[in-house]
Amino acid sequence: MTEKLFYEDSYITEFDANIIDKIEINNKWELVLDKTYFYPEGGGQPSDTGLIDGIKVYKIYEENDTVYHLADKCPEGIMEVYT
Repeated sequence: MTEKLFYEDSYITEFDANIIDKIEINNKWELVLDKTYFYPEGGGQPSDTGLIDGIKVYKIYEENDTVYHLADKCPEGIMEVYT
């Protein structure tokens, strides 16, 4: 489960997070962070986009209280995140 910080402050554009799960699908990565300010898609609205350690995050979605961050590469460890 991801701590959803976007409900607390929607104006944060930089934060630190840890990868708690990663899934490779067709040379793309679905990353689960311990916490996120990225707002997932839903209700007809597109998701936030941004960078995780300089790697572009192009889609965010939520499923069963977990927020997935889709990226072309997989960063390691503690990361700087920019929304």
